[in-house]
Amino acid sequence: MNAKTAIAAAALLLAGWAAVGLGLAAPAAPALEPAAETALQGADSQSVEQLKALPEEMERAWLASQQLDITEAGGWPEPHTVIGRITIPDAGIDCDVIWGDNNADLNKGACLYADRYDRIPGGGLQMLMAAHNNTYFHTLGQVQPGSRVTLEMYYGSYEYEVTESFVGRSSDSTVYDLQAGEEKLILYTCYPFDQLTSTPYRFFVYCQPVSGRPLRTD
Repeated sequence: MNAKTAIAAAALLLAGWAAVGLGLAAPAAPALEPAAETALQGADSQSVEQLKALPEEMERAWLASQQLDITEAGGWPEPHTVIGRITIPDAGIDCDVIWGDNNADLNKGACLYADRYDRIPGGGLQMLMAAHNNTYFHTLGQVQPGSRVTLEMYYGSYEYEVTESFVGRSSDSTVYDLQAGEEKLILYTCYPFDQLTSTPYRFFVYCQPVSGRPLRTD
């Protein structure tokens, strides 16, 4: 058994799991090439020790690929309660995340649209998060592609990256797809940012997931 071959085989396996984990999809063991599978089966004790020394990045990717049973981490969120905190350093945003989006909720922080229990970070769905333009999201326009958005939830930490931002009408339902089976965070607020009366325009920010454990939703 060649130790280098065993490490390469394990790297292939972990890389597959990493791709699944970082995409926040349900993990499934990727198929190995026959040679890699044979190498792993024949790994000796020296190879095993070397496998333990794989880069920390691969270890983190492996851990991220493991589904989280939210029932063991506080349960599913309760309506109109604080379920986490959002921070966007590039825009100076740091406030509570509320599960629900009625008028009372919007006075407390950034609000997640709560049409189903698993439309939360790690749930693998598109999420809509809103806040008032004259309070919590007043500086949302300062984000740029590449800006990081962190959601510290009561069950874990999730990081997203801004991909684009634009101004659209509040009546335009094409800016989101609640039926999509791929996780995406959409932040929005009224526009212009200094307008205090009703406006038909919204400032939207699209964010793709970077890290965080996917939730077990079955």
